[in-house]
Parts: sequence; C-alpha cells; structure tokens
Amino acid sequence: MHRPVLLSLVLLAACGPSATRRRADVEECSKLHEQAQLIALCLMSDHKWPEAEANAAGRARERELISIRAAHEDSLWNAAAPQHRQEIRQCPGRWRDMAACLEAAGWPEARAVRAADSTWAADSTEHRRQIRACLARERTANIAACLQLYYGWSPERGLRANDSVRAPAR
Repeated sequence: MHRPVLLSLVLLAACGPSATRRRADVEECSKLHEQAQLIALCLMSDHKWPEAEANAAGRARERELISIRAAHEDSLWNAAAPQHRQEIRQCPGRWRDMAACLEAAGWPEARAVRAADSTWAADSTEHRRQIRACLARERTANIAACLQLYYGWSPERGLRANDSVRAPAR
C-alpha cells in the first residue's frame, strides 16, 4: 500500500529538475535580463522550461528584482537623511517651486514632488489665509496672480487655488 506512493514520489523527483536547480536557472537568466518576458524567454530557450512555468517564474523574478532595487534605493536614501533635511530647509528661500529646487539638488522627481506636497500641506492654514486675503483684494479677477505676486506661490499652485475657489457649486 505504501509502495505505490513511495514509487510515485521517487518518479516525480527523478522527472523534474530540483527546486534548487530551477532557482539557479532563474537567477542565471535574471543576471542577463531584468524584464519578465526576457527572463522567461531565456528560461525557455536556454533551460528548456515549459512556457507557462517560464512566464510565471519571469514575472515573479521581475517583481522580486523591483522590490530588491526599491529597498536598496530606500536604504541609500535614508542614509543621507540629514543632507535631505538640509536641502528641504534651504529650498524655500531660493526657489518658488520646492520640487524643482529639490530636483536641481539631485532628488528623483517622485521624491521631490512628495516632499514639496508634504511641506505645502503642513502650511495649509497659512495658505487658506493667503487665499482669503487675495479673494478680498481681487473680487472678480484671477487670484492666481495675487498669490504669486504677494505670497510667492508657484503658477501651478496659484492656478489650482483659483480653479478651486471659482469652481461652480454643485
């Protein structure tokens, strides 16, 4: 009774490559390629993997590589945190648009935009006061110019503020 089960396991192990060998194949192909489709193609052509398995392994390895790269970039970024805090403190006095200033300092665009938006949101009470002051001064005109001229707002933020206060009530 146990013999057929044991025989099946032995045959199954003998028929296919081991998990260790399969992992080595995936790693070998991902040293040459980082995209899922190219990893899968390498697995099929160089290691004779079935297409479905190669595609699944390629997608999984691509996600793994992206995750490893992101963790590495975050680690490097966090190591330079004091320098980044200094750059955030210096930008408002030199540039109207903090994101552009941070990008000029070497920040990746996505991080610069997030930092600028976060800094901007922290001053939301002051921004609301500035909008009210411009609305009182410029009853019928576009308040974007007032916000830029008197308070140093970027054109994009000024126009967004104007659109939000001028939008018809629903």
